[in-house]
Amino acid sequence: MAYKNEYSFTKHFSDACSEIQFCQKYKVVHREFSSKPKEQRMDIELIYNSSEYLRLEAKIFHGDSRRRSTTALGVFGSLLKGKALPTFDNADKFDVVYGVLIPENEVSDFKAVWSTIDVSDWNKFGGSYKVKYILQMDESGEIKYFPWENYP
Repeated sequence: MAYKNEYSFTKHFSDACSEIQFCQKYKVVHREFSSKPKEQRMDIELIYNSSEYLRLEAKIFHGDSRRRSTTALGVFGSLLKGKALPTFDNADKFDVVYGVLIPENEVSDFKAVWSTIDVSDWNKFGGSYKVKYILQMDESGEIKYFPWENYP
């Protein structure tokens, strides 16, 4: 499935969330509905078992292979920026962690770019900024999740 934009991708994620095992452990507390929101937040925010507050950055390539490197590397800037964005009330009661959501059919493109990053630098970034997960969603809404560490 080619997503029109990240908002259609996050909508698909949110719609599928009630049906899949990964999300049954999480409660979606925010999904970005607009390309120009009134208040900036991460694309998706979830609470896990009243202990973990997961903030996700969603990325897609928009079908433009020329933007592959820019999009894949832009994840790092988005995660850094996301740390400064507001969370919902009472988020300070949770362990706030971060992740990236990408389409399953674009995994090889993301990995091709990310594999050029030294693994120790990749892992240091994840450890320093509490980036814990990479989520991959296929067209049916099935989500696979992987630890950030050593991903590419």
